[in-house]
Amino acid sequence: MQYLKENFSKCLIIFMIYSLIGWCWEEFLLGVIQGQGYTDRGVLLGPYCLIYGIGALIVILILWPLKKKEIKFGKINISPILIFFLCSFIFAILELASSYIMELFYNHWDWDYSNLAFDYEGRIAPLISLGFGLGGVIIIYLIQPLVTKILNKLNQETIKTIATFLTFLLFIDLIYTIIT
Repeated sequence: MQYLKENFSKCLIIFMIYSLIGWCWEEFLLGVIQGQGYTDRGVLLGPYCLIYGIGALIVILILWPLKKKEIKFGKINISPILIFFLCSFIFAILELASSYIMELFYNHWDWDYSNLAFDYEGRIAPLISLGFGLGGVIIIYLIQPLVTKILNKLNQETIKTIATFLTFLLFIDLIYTIIT
């Protein structure tokens, strides 16, 4: 949590990066792989799925320190395996909570896993949660180190400017979404 307090602007940028990546992933998965065409999976107008940004930020803030530790089982480092299962669990809880929040505000949620084995009310399913676990490992070990490297090259003023612009963009998008 100290990272969040000291680097709020960086966290906002990270949130938006993963929200955009999530939107791209959803569009690719549904539009290309499942052949549904363009589906605009975001809640707001812009090209971002906020749930991905929230999930990635939670995973990074909680599990980033675990990446640096080598938890061994015998001679084998099991930290990546722990991160995989913890990401699966975190994303399952987040997806479940999101489905209830969406249902509360919109009387529905945007996915249905009832055709998958061991689903819970069509809201979550182990296969999907394990997929998100793999995504979390990719975030922690591949994408976030690159994002961190890029952000660390920027000066604090540039970071604050980008964060301010993104906040303004989100605010305008939220207002537009509410009034339309």
